[in-house]
Amino acid sequence: MGNSDLGVAFSRNQPAWQQRSQQLLKRLNVRGGEADSSLIAPLLAGAFADRIAHRRGQDGRYQLANGMGAMLDADDALSRHEWLIAPLLLQGSASPDARILLALPVDIDELVTTLPAAGTAV
Repeated sequence: MGNSDLGVAFSRNQPAWQQRSQQLLKRLNVRGGEADSSLIAPLLAGAFADRIAHRRGQDGRYQLANGMGAMLDADDALSRHEWLIAPLLLQGSASPDARILLALPVDIDELVTTLPAAGTAV
């Protein structure tokens, strides 16, 4: 499997997306700026509050805010983080836990301060 860390994906140079972004900015007649990576977690939490995940144990298993279980591959570096937002999951019939395909580590205290509604999800 490839890298499941959304932070890595967002930090990569994406020429096609940058070009599309410039087209939309021009069409809207607004100026563009630098991407603000500090907004990624609050935006994802607003859209996927049920996918905020709290680690349970050291084996890459998480409990989602919606009550479902989810897991990372055992060797995934993200499993060292206590809290994740996991917008992309794969639910199979072989395991009770969904597989986390993409996730972003979050500081839950900072997230709740920025987006108080996230605190009700966890």
